[in-house]
Amino acid sequence: MTTTYAVHVTREAGQWLADIPEVPGAHTHARSLHALHRAVREVITLMADYPDSAVDDEDAFAVEFRFVDEVGTTVEPVRRLREQIASLQEELARRTHEVLHVLDEEGLSLRDEAEVLGLSHQRVQQLRHAEHRELQDA
Repeated sequence: MTTTYAVHVTREAGQWLADIPEVPGAHTHARSLHALHRAVREVITLMADYPDSAVDDEDAFAVEFRFVDEVGTTVEPVRRLREQIASLQEELARRTHEVLHVLDEEGLSLRDEAEVLGLSHQRVQQLRHAEHRELQDA
């Protein structure tokens, strides 16, 4: 299991500041979030005594940015909502496949299945095709 480090991120004077509470003394900064990811991986590698290769090895450890200032309070509800939507999309896809099996057993045509599900017949055809590929790959 990969260790995940919570990184507390704030914005100050045009810089992103990062503090890693789980690694005493580990903090860094950068001008962009992209650069901050790299800087955080470097400081964790150094301070937590990982091998130098861990900087580029995504499997060595994971980092999770937590915006703890005004940016965070503004952004966090949107991030949570996106996570909820992603979860609901996964559930919708699973349930749609379950319903397609039931409808197929009932002998419905592709267009009738689409009408019942509120989808286009092209989308139902795509779902069926993807399902057949998954079965073939298994």
